[in-house]
Amino acid sequence: MQIMNPDWTCEERGEGKLLRDVRVIKHTDIASFLKLKAEGYKTIWTGEGKIALINKPQRKETHTMTIENDTKEQRAEKRKAIREAVKFQEKLEAVKAQPKLESLTITIEWKKSRMWGMNPHATGEARTTEGKRLVGTATASGCGYCKGSTVIADLFNQFLRHKLYDSAVLARLTIVKPYGISLIIDENKYLSGFDGGIGEDCYSAISKAIGGTWKRLANTESVDVYEYKEIR
Repeated sequence: MQIMNPDWTCEERGEGKLLRDVRVIKHTDIASFLKLKAEGYKTIWTGEGKIALINKPQRKETHTMTIENDTKEQRAEKRKAIREAVKFQEKLEAVKAQPKLESLTITIEWKKSRMWGMNPHATGEARTTEGKRLVGTATASGCGYCKGSTVIADLFNQFLRHKLYDSAVLARLTIVKPYGISLIIDENKYLSGFDGGIGEDCYSAISKAIGGTWKRLANTESVDVYEYKEIR
Protein backbone atom coordinates (compact mmCIF):
# COMPACT_ATOMS: atom_id res chain seq x y z
CA MET A 1 0.00 0.00 0.00
CA GLN A 2 1.22 3.46 -0.85
CA ILE A 3 0.76 5.71 2.16
CA MET A 4 0.11 9.32 1.23
CA ASN A 5 2.54 11.82 2.72
CA PRO A 6 3.90 9.67 5.58
CA ASP A 7 6.18 11.47 7.99
CA TRP A 8 7.95 8.20 8.78
CA THR A 9 7.46 4.47 9.11
CA CYS A 10 9.16 1.95 11.36
CA GLU A 11 9.19 -1.82 10.97
CA GLU A 12 10.49 -4.38 13.48
CA ARG A 13 11.24 -7.90 12.28
CA GLY A 14 12.00 -11.14 14.09
CA GLU A 15 12.34 -14.75 13.01
CA GLY A 16 11.79 -13.67 9.43
CA LYS A 17 8.36 -12.23 10.19
CA LEU A 18 7.07 -8.70 10.57
CA LEU A 19 6.23 -8.19 14.23
CA ARG A 20 5.30 -4.54 14.36
CA ASP A 21 4.62 -1.79 11.85
CA VAL A 22 4.29 1.82 13.04
CA ARG A 23 3.09 4.58 10.74
CA VAL A 24 3.01 8.30 11.50
CA ILE A 25 0.87 10.48 9.26
CA LYS A 26 -0.31 14.07 9.27
CA HIS A 27 -3.51 14.79 11.22
CA THR A 28 -5.16 16.13 8.04
CA ASP A 29 -4.35 13.05 5.94
CA ILE A 30 -7.79 11.47 6.28
CA ALA A 31 -7.42 9.21 3.21
CA SER A 32 -4.31 7.48 4.58
CA PHE A 33 -5.85 7.27 8.04
CA LEU A 34 -8.93 5.46 6.71
CA LYS A 35 -6.80 3.03 4.65
CA LEU A 36 -4.66 2.17 7.64
CA LYS A 37 -7.70 1.69 9.91
CA ALA A 38 -9.24 -0.62 7.29
CA GLU A 39 -6.06 -2.73 7.39
CA GLY A 40 -6.29 -3.14 11.15
CA TYR A 41 -4.00 -0.38 12.37
CA LYS A 42 -4.77 1.09 15.80
CA THR A 43 -4.21 4.66 16.92
CA ILE A 44 -1.56 4.81 19.65
CA TRP A 45 -0.68 8.51 19.80
CA THR A 46 -1.90 11.88 18.56
CA GLY A 47 -0.34 15.30 18.95
CA GLU A 48 1.50 18.11 17.24
CA GLY A 49 -0.67 17.67 14.14
CA LYS A 50 0.29 14.01 13.72
CA ILE A 51 -1.19 10.56 14.33
CA ALA A 52 0.76 7.38 15.05
CA LEU A 53 -0.79 4.00 14.25
CA ILE A 54 0.50 0.48 14.90
CA ASN A 55 -0.21 -2.91 13.40
CA LYS A 56 0.96 -6.44 14.33
CA PRO A 57 -0.19 -8.40 11.31
CA GLN A 58 2.04 -11.47 11.30
CA ARG A 59 2.34 -12.90 14.75
CA LYS A 60 0.55 -12.72 18.04
CA GLU A 61 2.83 -12.28 20.99
CA THR A 62 1.75 -13.49 24.39
CA HIS A 63 2.61 -11.24 27.27
CA THR A 64 2.03 -11.90 30.93
CA MET A 65 1.15 -8.71 32.73
CA THR A 66 1.48 -8.46 36.46
CA ILE A 67 -0.21 -5.76 38.41
CA GLU A 68 0.79 -6.82 41.90
CA ASN A 69 2.75 -3.61 42.32
CA ASP A 70 -0.11 -1.41 41.13
CA THR A 71 -1.96 0.55 43.72
CA LYS A 72 -5.68 0.13 44.26
CA GLU A 73 -6.26 3.48 42.54
CA GLN A 74 -4.20 2.44 39.50
CA ARG A 75 -6.12 -0.81 39.12
CA ALA A 76 -9.37 1.11 39.38
CA GLU A 77 -8.20 3.53 36.68
CA LYS A 78 -7.32 0.64 34.38
CA ARG A 79 -10.74 -0.93 34.86
CA LYS A 80 -12.38 2.43 34.22
CA ALA A 81 -10.38 2.91 31.02
CA ILE A 82 -11.47 -0.52 29.77
CA ARG A 83 -15.13 0.19 30.55
CA GLU A 84 -14.96 3.54 28.75
CA ALA A 85 -13.28 1.98 25.71
CA VAL A 86 -15.98 -0.71 25.51
CA LYS A 87 -18.75 1.87 25.92
CA PHE A 88 -17.26 4.07 23.19
CA GLN A 89 -16.93 1.11 20.81
CA GLU A 90 -20.59 0.27 21.37
CA LYS A 91 -21.55 3.87 20.51
CA LEU A 92 -19.43 3.79 17.36
CA GLU A 93 -20.92 0.50 16.18
CA ALA A 94 -24.44 1.82 16.85
CA VAL A 95 -23.74 4.88 14.67
CA LYS A 96 -22.36 2.77 11.82
CA ALA A 97 -25.45 0.54 12.05
CA GLN A 98 -27.94 3.43 11.60
CA PRO A 99 -30.44 2.54 8.83
CA LYS A 100 -30.04 4.21 5.44
CA LEU A 101 -32.66 6.87 4.74
CA GLU A 102 -34.73 8.01 1.81
CA SER A 103 -35.71 11.24 3.59
CA LEU A 104 -35.83 13.07 6.90
CA THR A 105 -38.58 15.63 7.56
CA ILE A 106 -37.94 17.98 10.48
CA THR A 107 -40.81 19.96 11.99
CA ILE A 108 -39.85 22.68 14.47
CA GLU A 109 -42.51 24.18 16.75
CA TRP A 110 -41.48 27.39 18.48
CA LYS A 111 -42.86 27.65 22.01
CA LYS A 112 -42.55 30.63 24.33
CA SER A 113 -40.48 30.31 27.50
CA ARG A 114 -40.80 32.89 30.27
CA MET A 115 -37.05 32.82 30.78
CA TRP A 116 -35.56 32.05 27.33
CA GLY A 117 -38.01 33.48 24.81
CA MET A 118 -38.96 31.19 21.92
CA ASN A 119 -37.56 27.67 22.19
CA PRO A 120 -37.62 25.04 19.43
CA HIS A 121 -39.30 21.67 19.93
CA ALA A 122 -38.40 19.53 16.92
CA THR A 123 -39.69 16.23 15.59
CA GLY A 124 -37.80 14.30 12.95
CA GLU A 125 -39.70 11.78 10.81
CA ALA A 126 -37.33 9.52 8.86
CA ARG A 127 -38.21 7.18 6.02
CA THR A 128 -35.73 4.35 5.50
CA THR A 129 -34.82 2.68 2.23
CA GLU A 130 -36.73 -0.35 3.53
CA GLY A 131 -39.90 1.69 3.92
CA LYS A 132 -39.85 1.98 7.70
CA ARG A 133 -40.88 5.12 9.58
CA LEU A 134 -38.66 6.30 12.44
CA VAL A 135 -39.29 9.27 14.75
CA GLY A 136 -36.91 11.31 16.88
CA THR A 137 -37.23 14.49 18.94
CA ALA A 138 -34.94 17.34 19.99
CA THR A 139 -35.24 20.57 22.00
CA ALA A 140 -33.03 23.53 22.84
CA SER A 141 -33.19 26.43 25.29
CA GLY A 142 -31.05 29.31 26.47
CA CYS A 143 -30.06 32.34 24.45
CA GLY A 144 -27.22 33.84 22.44
CA TYR A 145 -26.96 31.14 19.77
CA CYS A 146 -28.95 29.60 16.90
CA LYS A 147 -31.37 27.21 18.59
CA GLY A 148 -33.00 26.18 15.31
CA SER A 149 -29.82 24.71 13.84
CA THR A 150 -29.07 23.08 17.19
CA VAL A 151 -32.16 20.86 17.06
CA ILE A 152 -31.52 20.17 13.37
CA ALA A 153 -27.99 19.01 14.25
CA ASP A 154 -29.38 16.81 17.02
CA LEU A 155 -31.73 15.05 14.58
CA PHE A 156 -29.05 14.76 11.90
CA ASN A 157 -26.85 13.03 14.47
CA GLN A 158 -29.71 10.74 15.46
CA PHE A 159 -30.41 9.62 11.89
CA LEU A 160 -27.56 10.59 9.54
CA ARG A 161 -24.36 10.39 11.58
CA HIS A 162 -23.45 7.14 9.82
CA LYS A 163 -22.87 9.16 6.64
CA LEU A 164 -19.73 10.61 8.26
CA TYR A 165 -18.28 7.08 8.35
CA ASP A 166 -19.14 6.29 4.71
CA SER A 167 -16.03 6.01 2.54
CA ALA A 168 -17.61 7.78 -0.46
CA VAL A 169 -18.76 10.71 1.69
CA LEU A 170 -15.39 10.94 3.43
CA ALA A 171 -13.64 11.05 0.07
CA ARG A 172 -15.71 14.12 -0.88
CA LEU A 173 -15.12 15.74 2.50
CA THR A 174 -11.34 15.49 2.07
CA ILE A 175 -11.76 17.87 -0.89
CA VAL A 176 -14.43 20.23 0.47
CA LYS A 177 -15.81 20.09 4.01
CA PRO A 178 -18.62 22.56 4.71
CA TYR A 179 -18.90 24.48 7.93
CA GLY A 180 -20.86 22.50 10.51
CA ILE A 181 -19.31 19.03 10.07
CA SER A 182 -16.80 17.84 12.66
CA LEU A 183 -14.69 14.88 11.52
CA ILE A 184 -12.93 13.08 14.33
CA ILE A 185 -10.31 10.71 12.93
CA ASP A 186 -8.95 9.69 16.33
CA GLU A 187 -11.64 7.12 17.14
CA ASN A 188 -10.82 6.70 20.80
CA LYS A 189 -12.91 9.30 22.61
CA TYR A 190 -15.19 11.30 20.32
CA LEU A 191 -17.52 10.64 17.39
CA SER A 192 -17.72 12.61 14.18
CA GLY A 193 -20.91 14.64 14.02
CA PHE A 194 -22.99 17.57 12.84
CA ASP A 195 -22.74 20.90 14.65
CA GLY A 196 -25.50 23.11 16.02
CA GLY A 197 -25.58 26.84 16.61
CA ILE A 198 -24.41 27.56 13.05
CA GLY A 199 -27.60 28.78 11.32
CA GLU A 200 -30.22 26.67 9.54
CA ASP A 201 -29.03 27.71 6.08
CA CYS A 202 -25.71 25.91 6.63
CA TYR A 203 -27.56 22.62 6.33
CA SER A 204 -28.02 23.13 2.60
CA ALA A 205 -24.26 22.76 1.99
CA ILE A 206 -23.99 20.04 4.63
CA SER A 207 -26.77 18.01 2.99
CA LYS A 208 -25.14 18.32 -0.42
CA ALA A 209 -21.78 17.19 0.99
CA ILE A 210 -23.25 13.97 2.44
CA GLY A 211 -25.22 13.12 -0.70
CA GLY A 212 -28.62 14.75 -0.22
CA THR A 213 -30.72 17.87 -0.72
CA TRP A 214 -32.12 20.32 1.84
CA LYS A 215 -35.34 22.26 1.41
CA ARG A 216 -37.56 24.43 3.59
CA LEU A 217 -41.14 23.25 3.13
CA ALA A 218 -42.94 25.69 5.45
CA ASN A 219 -42.23 28.80 7.48
CA THR A 220 -44.66 30.54 9.85
CA GLU A 221 -44.29 32.50 13.08
CA SER A 222 -44.54 29.32 15.13
CA VAL A 223 -43.57 26.45 12.80
CA ASP A 224 -40.70 25.64 10.42
CA VAL A 225 -40.58 22.49 8.31
CA TYR A 226 -37.44 21.22 6.53
CA GLU A 227 -36.76 18.15 4.43
CA TYR A 228 -33.54 16.26 3.80
CA LYS A 229 -33.81 13.91 0.83
CA GLU A 230 -31.20 11.41 -0.28
CA ILE A 231 -30.00 11.68 -3.89
CA ARG A 232 -30.26 8.30 -5.64
